[in-house]
Amino acid sequence: SSGINAEWPLRPGPLSKGKFGGWCKDEHVMFAHVVRQYPVDQHHRSELCLEMLRRIFPQYTEHDLKGHLEWHELIGLYKDHRKTIVRMHQNALQDLVANANTTCKEQWAEHAEKTKRENEISAQKEKSTKLLQQLVKCRKEKASRLDAQKAALAKYNAAVARQLAKMEQRRSKERSADKARLEAYHALKQSQKQKKEAKAQQMQLKEEAAKQESLKAGLKRVEYRQELATQREQKRRDETAAKEHREVKKREKLEKLAATVAITAPHDPLRVLRDTEASCAKIKQPIQEEESHLFRIPGFSDSQIQSDMRFKIEKALRNANLLHTEYGRAVLRGTKPPNPPRRDLVSTAFNTGDQG
Repeated sequence: SSGINAEWPLRPGPLSKGKFGGWCKDEHVMFAHVVRQYPVDQHHRSELCLEMLRRIFPQYTEHDLKGHLEWHELIGLYKDHRKTIVRMHQNALQDLVANANTTCKEQWAEHAEKTKRENEISAQKEKSTKLLQQLVKCRKEKASRLDAQKAALAKYNAAVARQLAKMEQRRSKERSADKARLEAYHALKQSQKQKKEAKAQQMQLKEEAAKQESLKAGLKRVEYRQELATQREQKRRDETAAKEHREVKKREKLEKLAATVAITAPHDPLRVLRDTEASCAKIKQPIQEEESHLFRIPGFSDSQIQSDMRFKIEKALRNANLLHTEYGRAVLRGTKPPNPPRRDLVSTAFNTGDQG
């Protein structure tokens, strides 16, 4: 920081008015607190801030307040700029030290690598000399073995050439025989193909003749089916006309029948509230209970049912839980009714074998 202070001496400007800009410490602290209450991005910040400062410091003129406000903003910018420069200087110094350390380490590693490489080169030279001597010795041994292999290979090649010549002669004879058989086979196939083509041509002519005959028969069938379709259409139209005629007659009959049962009573809405002729007749002349029924009601009375022995036996079996057993069914089948049934009431459709 001493170097930076030396490079950036206090110049006449914002710092020339002292630490508090020519104001006392308490007033400057109050002034800075009021200014901090208004954010930098607030709309009409300067006007609002000056308005509040006029109320708090009435002893100062507007010119003094504006000057002190400008000095306060300049000193803030100056301090921020100075902090930025100090931080940049410290970062640059740290980078310089780090680069110096890195360079030293790289140089030391390079020196160690160079020494190690020189030692390895000297060791490899010794190994190369030994390997060269062994290689020369191996090459001599390999040359002697190669000469022996060449002589053996020459003998083998001569024997293989003789064998190949014999095989080529045998193959040439076989190819000649195969060629003769192949020519005979092709000739046979060609004759068979010609026979098949002639036969296929004859079959094609027969099929065309059959198609012509089938076409003529098909035309006759189409004409016959068209005639049947025309007849069916005419029959359907006749049936539709007859059905419509029957509907018209039926409608006329229904209209005549409706006319016969048309309402002829006079219009009298109060008639639904009056007594009917039947109710009036009952009031005028009451009838006996046994004559009150208009129709004969078939059936049995309670006394008739209770007098039937079958009812009593069924009730006793039901109470004893024997109604649906084989014994209960046998007892009910053996019980006769009080009066023999009429002959027309006996069913013979389902004969179970119990009778007779």
